[in-house]
Amino acid sequence: MSAETAAILDRAADVIERNGLHKGSFCVMGQDLPKALRNRACCARGAINLAANGSNPHSLSTIGEEAHTALCTYLDINGNVDQSVADWNDDEERTAADVIAALRGAAQAERERAS
Repeated sequence: MSAETAAILDRAADVIERNGLHKGSFCVMGQDLPKALRNRACCARGAINLAANGSNPHSLSTIGEEAHTALCTYLDINGNVDQSVADWNDDEERTAADVIAALRGAAQAERERAS
């Protein structure tokens, strides 16, 4: 993990602050896809993907996977990584503020681990 991982987690939090939190899939879908994917509400995983690649919440990357693993570590989630974060994100009581705080907390933990 690295400072780049922390930066992606912070950018993912920015995505949710700007666009809102989505539950049930990586992002809100619409008839104008793929136009403006970066402006759609995202789940935690979709926001990480978007932060890692800049344009598509569905596109996986190595650095996005590292950021996702860092979030899992921060949340102390075990098991299937994708499904665990999806379940955590989609909990009906989970708020955008909760997800933003977790992403920022994971970013800070990454910065501390790197120093």
